[in-house]
Amino acid sequence: MRRFATALAKHGVNRFHDIPVARDNEALKRNIMQIPGQRSGVSWSYFMMLKEFLQAQNSFLHKIQIGGLGNC
Repeated sequence: MRRFATALAKHGVNRFHDIPVARDNEALKRNIMQIPGQRSGVSWSYFMMLKEFLQAQNSFLHKIQIGGLGNC
């Protein structure tokens, strides 16, 4: 976890809203995959899936805050 987080920070991913930049950052992906046990890229893929899930959830919650469930 610490090495993964360090790699993210090294490439400017410090907050949730920074994550979209990570998707196309090949240097970051390579950096993550150099971490012992991360070579297959499975953790990277799960991280990207988690990002998509959290963005969808955040969008849903934002819609509720703006206009209630009728706008979803």
